[in-house]
Amino acid sequence: MNPEEFRRTGFDPKDLVSSVIAFPLLKRMQQDPTGVHRVLIALHNGYDDPESAAKKVRKIVGDVFADQKLDGEAVVTRELSQYVVARLTAATIRAVVQRDRSQPPPAIYQMCRTLTSIP
Repeated sequence: MNPEEFRRTGFDPKDLVSSVIAFPLLKRMQQDPTGVHRVLIALHNGYDDPESAAKKVRKIVGDVFADQKLDGEAVVTRELSQYVVARLTAATIRAVVQRDRSQPPPAIYQMCRTLTSIP
């Protein structure tokens, strides 16, 4: 879309690309598919409340860990108001998103890389 056409039409939400896995994290997963990634899981504000959403996310991660946990993967137990923090592999990230989406309503709004140190 050229700038003049944009000025005439304005903002159109159809032009947005939405993804549960944020692009920088997805790119990192592609670059290092077997590595452990520091992840910030933003909880969906459409879920009942943040505590219930966090509980669902922690359960899903625990279920995925029961099937395929690798060394270095973990969920940080420290409570954060709208987030769950974890260290997960690309396969685990995909499995967690798939399970969350297959059990409506979704508890995860988005997963992104965190650059801060996670214990």
